[in-house]
Amino acid sequence: MTPKLLIEALGAIVQIDLDGLTEDDVAAVRDAWRDAQAPDALARSADERGPRVVAAPSGMDRMAMLADLSQRVTLAALEQRRGELWMLHASAVAADDGRVVVLVGPSGRGKTTAARALAARFGYVSDESVAVDHDGRVWPYRKPLSVIEERGAPKTQRPPSELGLLPLPDAALRVAAIVLLDRVPDHHEHATIETVDLVDALGDLVSQSSYLTSMPAPLQTLASLAAATGGIRRVTYSESASLPEAVQALFDSASGGRAITALPTGRRAVGEVDASTPLQPADTATRRYVRAPYVDALQLEEPDRLAILQAAENGTGDLHVLAGVAPTVWRTADAASVSDLTAAAIAAFGQPDGDAAALIEAAADELVAAGVLSIDLR
Repeated sequence: MTPKLLIEALGAIVQIDLDGLTEDDVAAVRDAWRDAQAPDALARSADERGPRVVAAPSGMDRMAMLADLSQRVTLAALEQRRGELWMLHASAVAADDGRVVVLVGPSGRGKTTAARALAARFGYVSDESVAVDHDGRVWPYRKPLSVIEERGAPKTQRPPSELGLLPLPDAALRVAAIVLLDRVPDHHEHATIETVDLVDALGDLVSQSSYLTSMPAPLQTLASLAAATGGIRRVTYSESASLPEAVQALFDSASGGRAITALPTGRRAVGEVDASTPLQPADTATRRYVRAPYVDALQLEEPDRLAILQAAENGTGDLHVLAGVAPTVWRTADAASVSDLTAAAIAAFGQPDGDAAALIEAAADELVAAGVLSIDLR
């Protein structure tokens, strides 16, 4: 019988096929993944529906094999939960009552180091990938941590319990805070927490999500979870030792409320009209504007802004934020002429100084250049 190991990852079951490995390598794999092994009930259900199978690579140096296998298991879990969950490149820890703080950041931002510092005090959920349901349930991934033990050598895969990290609480896991992790080497001694404008946060959240465009209403889900947890936060820190105090403050603070949505000062959104831009005369005879294909659109109030997510080849999606007259132009662009767009803009904003049609055509053409509108010449 081919030796196998069943792993629980993001609510999925991944079967590691150990065939072809030496006995010592099999023992090393089992030890590295000991804290992520699927409970018996999940293992039985996986046998019924068929888990995703990942083969442990053979014929490699053991450390390289373990590192490669970790990536394979992660990718298999992400693929299996594609379209079902919001899956983030993030570390996460849990309080005793099951509340979870999710710390989002790209590779090299210190997620694994942060997880080690935090999970000595809170339950270890993951150091790399976290999945969240639309209603806030968190699915853990207690994978081995990739640890630098010798400068210049490959990273070692260590099970969390071997590093003294705490187990999950005996409670359902639910997201309590979504945090952008920002390590600044010369930041002062204590970590600082700030609430981030949702417009500012969306770019980071979209770029650090896997298979986002496969989810139903992904931007609506992100905004809903942000509002339910009191808005997106940013934790800025220098040393990981300062993080437990900051995360404890997040756990202590009341959740709920609405995310801040003010447009960042000095940032010009896609499609916003700039009165200093030279305008060309409008040709309204045959040109019709239509909305380009998109996955989801999120209305942002006060002022009127619109976030649009389009599908990209890598599955993360392209995000555009429209402001000024651009949201009105985009919403009206259903085979609309420049005259149609101009009438809608005047109804929303009043008569502008200068040639209204030329201003609106310039805004529409900028949206075409950005790829959120297209021109229908039929």
